[in-house]
Amino acid sequence: MQVTYERDIGAPPEVLWSALLTPAVLQACMPGCESVTGSPEAGYDAVVGFRLAGIRVHLSGRIIVTDMDPPHSLHITGEGKGGAAGLVRGGARVTLTPIPGGTRLGYEIDGAVEGRLSQISGRIVSGVAHRLADEFFARLGQSVGAPSPDAPEPPGGKGWFRRLAG
Repeated sequence: MQVTYERDIGAPPEVLWSALLTPAVLQACMPGCESVTGSPEAGYDAVVGFRLAGIRVHLSGRIIVTDMDPPHSLHITGEGKGGAAGLVRGGARVTLTPIPGGTRLGYEIDGAVEGRLSQISGRIVSGVAHRLADEFFARLGQSVGAPSPDAPEPPGGKGWFRRLAG
């Protein structure tokens, strides 16, 4: 499974870099994350739970950060074991590119699933991966106090009817 994703976040690369390496921020941003402990130098241990095509997945795993080029890029590799559900492993290249008003955060994931998870259609797994990445990036932007420039207008904001009515 391969997923490529980009999102513009209204914060400088240095702020996002720090957030991406802070266990409490990672835990708050990862959907279904129960815990993250560790450091960039020693690696992180994480516990994450979610549902995938009706299967309750509860993964315990290890995340290693390498090829750090502060505050521009890093590489993440990880493996999570989910008992009867199976195993998830993969890597991601994360890039932080300065843009006017913030940072373009890019993410290229290459992953594989084994066990019961491998019996699920690749399109479903890819769709869930995209949804989880989108939710992660949205939460990351909120955690640094900067809404994404490409985020939709919040509810109660000026919708098409209010703009038309003035």
